[in-house]
Amino acid sequence: MKISDEFIVQRLVEKYGTLTKVALCLGYSGYRPFQAARKKGFPEAKRLLGMMLLLEEDSNGEKK
Repeated sequence: MKISDEFIVQRLVEKYGTLTKVALCLGYSGYRPFQAARKKGFPEAKRLLGMMLLLEEDSNGEKK
């Protein structure tokens, strides 16, 4: 089962608060390159990084 990019983005926004902060956490230089990648679909490395950030939250049991 593959987790959608939108689900990852929604969960990361809940964790970090804004799309700009999510973009920076995923390694994008800012909001605009993040949005372009979001429309095309994230590369596998960015998707894995997003899932790792979500797992970090789950393993600690609290939001950072």
